[in-house]
Amino acid sequence: GYLLKSCDPEDIKHALITIYNDDYYYSNTATSRLFSRIKKGKIKLPHFTDHEIDFLKFCPTDLSYGEIAGKLELTTKSIEGYRDRLFNKLRVNSRTGLAIYAIQFGLFQVETKLKPDNVLFSNKKKARI
Repeated sequence: GYLLKSCDPEDIKHALITIYNDDYYYSNTATSRLFSRIKKGKIKLPHFTDHEIDFLKFCPTDLSYGEIAGKLELTTKSIEGYRDRLFNKLRVNSRTGLAIYAIQFGLFQVETKLKPDNVLFSNKKKARI
């Protein structure tokens, strides 16, 4: 999900419920602002090759680079090259950063549905929405 820093606490509650039910949430304000800035050229999205997009789709998985290479019928060296180019294009330095990007832009759908009663915080108290 995506919220603006200035959002109301009720928006956070609504977002959590929506994520629980629909797997994602983007506020109308955030989405329209983001797309407006992209249209005006204030935010430039990098150009990706087909192989880079294919690789990005596997970043949120627990597959090794070798396993990803096997699935894409490429060499591990090629996969590492795509990874390094994506690190530069997206200005991230870890596979986690690539995974977050893939999820945010809809290249990977998170399939796990957590029930609010099963979510634990670090203090071991159950989350309540």
